[in-house]
Amino acid sequence: MDESTRGTLGFVAVQLAAVYAGLHFYWAFPKLVRIVQYGQPLYRDPRPLLFIGLAVLVLGALVLVQQGTIPRTAAYVAGMALMAVSIAAWATWHLGGHVALLPWAPEGAAQTHVGNPVAVLLEHAVGDPIEGISKLVEVALFGVLGALLYDEVATDASADRESTAESDPGR
Repeated sequence: MDESTRGTLGFVAVQLAAVYAGLHFYWAFPKLVRIVQYGQPLYRDPRPLLFIGLAVLVLGALVLVQQGTIPRTAAYVAGMALMAVSIAAWATWHLGGHVALLPWAPEGAAQTHVGNPVAVLLEHAVGDPIEGISKLVEVALFGVLGALLYDEVATDASADRESTAESDPGR
């Protein structure tokens, strides 16, 4: 991959990560404020607190990668893992009955969906634009980080082959 493409993908990855953090904060902050205002326990629905934590984590990781504290390859792998877990957790939350998944949920709190799981997830993604946009951003970020990781590994492997060929004159 040439330097221009790599730079463009890096820029896109940063923008997608910022959108991911922003969407999670946008969804979670008002809910967290309401939970505190009404004096509800935070464990009743831990998502707002988790989402704000995720937003801070992602934005902090962007800064640390920019400063060179975290290697890019580690950031790519961690980002891909976070996007995969985020998508899997979202699907599990909606297909598993929402609050019923929590071990402390009261009896009868199950909110089950019947029908095709893909249709249920699509209904949630379309029914709430923030969810839909968030899932698109997560899938796109996973792909962009995957392309950047592949390029990084391929570039390192070709550099290793070149240095081995140069140090071995009998080749």
